Amino acid sequence: MVMNNFTLVGSVFGEAIFDTNFCEISGVICMISCYGSLWSIMAIAINRYIFICHNSLYRVVFTVKGTLAFAASVWLVTILLDAPNMKVFGYGNHEFEIYSLHCAMVVADDWRYNIIVYTVIAFFIPCTVTACCYYIIWKAANKNSGKMSEHRQKEQKQLTKSLIIIFCGFVITWSPMSILVATAGLWDPVIVPFEGWILVEIGAHGYSAINFFVYGFTHSGFRKAYLTIGHNLLPCVIGNPK
Repeated sequence: MVMNNFTLVGSVFGEAIFDTNFCEISGVICMISCYGSLWSIMAIAINRYIFICHNSLYRVVFTVKGTLAFAASVWLVTILLDAPNMKVFGYGNHEFEIYSLHCAMVVADDWRYNIIVYTVIAFFIPCTVTACCYYIIWKAANKNSGKMSEHRQKEQKQLTKSLIIIFCGFVITWSPMSILVATAGLWDPVIVPFEGWILVEIGAHGYSAINFFVYGFTHSGFRKAYLTIGHNLLPCVIGNPK
């Protein structure tokens, strides 16, 4: 959602509004957000995999401290992925990209970095791990369906369905972006029409922006949690869901 606003600003005012410091800050936010989106999806898949397939281990690993450490490690990885582009390290750079109309890493500078970091580590690895986790969960759910109550089966199926929809949406919207970034260092980015870059950017960032709502629409537990948080923040506006 934040990055779409940067793109809108860039489309109206162009590169002039993105001075060096603002470009660096917005570029870091862009890259960390992009990396964090898929790595967060992978983290949720791992959480569900351990809960369903190794339940005894779940209570040991995902304590309050363990959960916080797990979440922090995900975002630490995403920061490290963009670290080479930060000025303090000086390997890469964040610049205004005419193809995306906002500041991000310079995709045409080093195709090796593009492929290894953005396409493989930031996209392919979390997609593969997530797909494997959900496949194993699906097999385990079918195998153990007779051992769970009808309510528990319905609850697990609803949650798994919700997470798989989120994951498939990410794969569909982010695959074109990862392919464009991987190939931009090999060939001139101009071979892809400007409109194509913009559509891919808006599709990827747009889906990330509505992710919050997709969770709510596809799972009643998330809707209840949202209402509970809303009630705690605005008790006079949002009623108590309980």
